[in-house]
Amino acid sequence: VIEVDGVASADDILLLAGTTVPAQVRFFNSDGAELTGIEDESFAKLTFAPASLATAADVPGEHFHKTITAGATVGTGSLLVGFGHDASADELSFGPYTVTVVVVADRK
Repeated sequence: VIEVDGVASADDILLLAGTTVPAQVRFFNSDGAELTGIEDESFAKLTFAPASLATAADVPGEHFHKTITAGATVGTGSLLVGFGHDASADELSFGPYTVTVVVVADRK
């Protein structure tokens, strides 16, 4: 599950063009129980396609916390979540999840 700006989502992530929001990746086992206490020895990686859709930066010292910056262009794409025991987080992948970048209409 990805929690973006305080909203948990398993799909259909909505981002506002040009904004930066906090995100947290949470992993669950096959029984639906959240895996806790693994962040010190495990890593998560967020990969957007197309790459211009958004970018994710690591929060220093936090392996499952990211900062997502939405691109300036409106559109829909996908997000893959990687998991692993080193910074490449390439042992398992989850998704793709749908990501849509929107703009807020100017009300006059």
